[in-house]
Amino acid sequence: MDEAEAIEEQQWLELQQARQMEIEMEEEEALQKAKKKAAKKKLSFLQKVSEHWLILTTAALFDLIGLIPGLCIVTNFVFGLILWLCFAIKRTGEDTSSNLLSIGLPILGGSVIDFFIGIMPTCITATLTKIFFTKEHVHNN
Repeated sequence: MDEAEAIEEQQWLELQQARQMEIEMEEEEALQKAKKKAAKKKLSFLQKVSEHWLILTTAALFDLIGLIPGLCIVTNFVFGLILWLCFAIKRTGEDTSSNLLSIGLPILGGSVIDFFIGIMPTCITATLTKIFFTKEHVHNN
């Protein structure tokens, strides 16, 4: 009886070890999947910026035009509309109010400051702010 119990106990221990190994492997696989998913979602800010080179170039052009005294308010608001349309068309996964806040506040605040200082790159600042707060990866086709 002792020998049978010892064999049974050995088999039980081996079974427990096998189950523990399975659990550890499943946890490791789940962790690897989570890491891959997080890596796909997270883009560095420079990668996001490089995807939006066209709108950044447009922002720079509008900021140059905005250096003309008195014209900066008009160019800032026209560019704000263009920026909103650009990101609304691409459907960045954000709701409309978030889009308006992340574009409107930098444009409005920058326009007020730009009115007094005159050389602030409001359009580029608003564009970089919008890119920074964009949640999803957007492809430029």
